[in-house]
Amino acid sequence: MKFSLPKSRLFSYLQHVLQVVPTKSTLPILTNILIESLDNKIKISATDLDISITASIDCTVVKKVQHQFRLVFFLIL
Repeated sequence: MKFSLPKSRLFSYLQHVLQVVPTKSTLPILTNILIESLDNKIKISATDLDISITASIDCTVVKKVQHQFRLVFFLIL
């Protein structure tokens, strides 16, 4: 996956999505976020099985793909 957008813009969308991600869960997959690259936008999704949130951000997408990230390793500034 390769895309281009300002780091501050990505960070602000991540802050909104992270509101539904549980810090501890019996299902480890719920502590991850999903990032998909689409045509000229990326989609960030998260859920705790009760509440789901998805954010779409306009950006320049060079390579389309879908990845899942653990939050601990993803939030590197």
